[in-house]
Amino acid sequence: MYNSSFFVVFSNLIIIPAFLLSIVFKLFHLSSIIATVGTISTIYHLCQSNLICLFDSNIENKSGYILLQYSDMFFVNTILISFIMYLLEVKKKITISVIFILQGIFLLSILSGNKYYLAINSISIICGILISICYLYLKNKSIGINLTWFIISIIIIAIGLFFYIYAGDPNDLNYNTYHSLWHIFLMGSLFTLILSKETYHTLIFGEKIILKKI
Repeated sequence: MYNSSFFVVFSNLIIIPAFLLSIVFKLFHLSSIIATVGTISTIYHLCQSNLICLFDSNIENKSGYILLQYSDMFFVNTILISFIMYLLEVKKKITISVIFILQGIFLLSILSGNKYYLAINSISIICGILISICYLYLKNKSIGINLTWFIISIIIIAIGLFFYIYAGDPNDLNYNTYHSLWHIFLMGSLFTLILSKETYHTLIFGEKIILKKI
């Protein structure tokens, strides 16, 4: 019998291939973030689905459950910014500094009870993209990306975003089913994004995209 509660929890396992691939290519900064995202998401959805929870999963109580929810959002945001900067070949030290600043702003907005924290979350991701592009321009730096895998990744992410929006509120009847699909597509895209970056020099799967200051 189909159980959407188990589905939303075990859908997090789709992140394992991306974790293993990051180890293969010695991308240990990414593998640590990927492992954290998978772990936090699993713990959060175990609680949200009333399967296993150390806290009261009633959202009205705003206790430890809310902490798990914000933690899930925080690390998803972190991995998005990290992958953007990884694809654009921004130095790790700069990446860490940018994440520290942008995520610090995000945390402050949550702790202060700012109701616009979701908008701030989106803005921080956009800022990560803009900072990365400015870095490339100022450094007169070129990047190589496997076109085929990159396009596949964008399509997968777009489908995942559709299911994320369609899933609606955690209390909605079909939330677990559609949010599970969000997990599968987004976490699956991490695998193809790594391939798009680490295989471009072989030109086996496609051509290179060059972003370069003119």
